[in-house]
Amino acid sequence: MNLIGLALWFPGVLSATPSRPALPQNFLPVPIIRQANTYSCGAAALAAVLHYWQVFDGPETHLYERLETTPNDGTEPSRIVKVAREFGLKAAWKHRLNLEAIESALKKGETVILDIQAWRDEASEPVPWKDTWEDGHYVVLIAMDQDNVYVMDPAVASGYGYMPKQELMDRWHDYEDRGGMVRRYHHLAIFIRGKNSLKGFPTPLTRLQ
Repeated sequence: MNLIGLALWFPGVLSATPSRPALPQNFLPVPIIRQANTYSCGAAALAAVLHYWQVFDGPETHLYERLETTPNDGTEPSRIVKVAREFGLKAAWKHRLNLEAIESALKKGETVILDIQAWRDEASEPVPWKDTWEDGHYVVLIAMDQDNVYVMDPAVASGYGYMPKQELMDRWHDYEDRGGMVRRYHHLAIFIRGKNSLKGFPTPLTRLQ
């Protein structure tokens, strides 16, 4: 998983406008973790989830070694699952999913990391999302409504983002090439659940020591 170049901008969702929907009230308050490097979206997404389940309070860089995150390859889905389990969380990844599967998990309070295509070159004739494969990116699902999905995107520092459901279906794919062994993933999600989630974000004020 390696994000090269600039990530596609997902507008922060603060209030509804004619062109921008409102964030659903029942969203999961996953902390916003800005990825430190172009290749570290997987580590940042997992860090946000670990913060949400209150089992980790360090930076994403402290996860690189455990995740085997590298500039060339990013982070494998299986490593995210393994490290989440090491922190005492229940975790599994599945692919060939539909929207109903991730919405069901969301309603159960599970955190869901999606593996999507993040951006494409708009300078030339745009390539359809279904034909875009080189810009894999992890985001954390926080809410869904009738029209859109809402995510914590590690490439966006200022707030949460959204995209239409149909666009997600077109962008929701990626591949891994490890030592010449290529694996293609369609509609892959990582499901993670813990026991003690944050009740809001940001959290109440902390007295500095």
